[in-house]
Amino acid sequence: MPAPPPQLLVSVRDVAEARSALAGGADLIDIKEPAAGPLGRSGRETIEAVAALVRRQAPDTPVSAALGELPECLARPEPLDYSVDYLKIGLAGAGPAWRDELDLLRDRSIRAGDAFGPRWIAVAYADWRRAAAPEPAVILEYALEADCPGLLVDTYGKGGEGLLRHLPAAALEDLIRAAHDEGLFVALAGQVRESDLAELVGCDPDILAVRTSVCAAGERRGPVAEPSVREFRRRLHDASAACPFLCASVESESR
Repeated sequence: MPAPPPQLLVSVRDVAEARSALAGGADLIDIKEPAAGPLGRSGRETIEAVAALVRRQAPDTPVSAALGELPECLARPEPLDYSVDYLKIGLAGAGPAWRDELDLLRDRSIRAGDAFGPRWIAVAYADWRRAAAPEPAVILEYALEADCPGLLVDTYGKGGEGLLRHLPAAALEDLIRAAHDEGLFVALAGQVRESDLAELVGCDPDILAVRTSVCAAGERRGPVAEPSVREFRRRLHDASAACPFLCASVESESR
């Protein structure tokens, strides 16, 4: 029997895009501002409006929000008590005290009357050298220390190279297996292309996160388009259904 396909996460910048993503079949909604970087933070009003829409239209759909990069977030002292399920922050340019600084930010995300607040997702950049960020294996260690429920592997650069150009499938598979062994879920992002689906699905991620591939004309800063979300979801499911046969073919060739 084919394994279930990875869930589809769509990153949206506003309420209109969230409606399109939900209508197209997104399993998770992420809120970010693509013009502000790979994990650009949207304004509080936008985050709360999108979260409220999802709660009304699809209450079982998880919602996450991006907070930008650690140095810029530290420079903005406002509370991070957003009405979302998950928060994530990039570590581009993070200094040696990044672990302690992340712990301080977690305290700022606790909502009044809620002992926990949103869960935090650890973020590893596949092109970590370019981002001047910790390498993925170190981020996985932190995720375990900080009791993060999941790990996001993304790319800092959005110049069209894609995730697999920075972290080969074999390395991704090893990282995902290590995370799964410790009970974490793993999301893959970084300009995920339809042509990469078979290889990425074969690495056994729990979630594939997209934006560019489901935007009008394939433009990252363009609007999320419902037909594009629906078509990407179909291709993702097709790739997942074919994956066991691809794996069997590779195993037979290696004998």
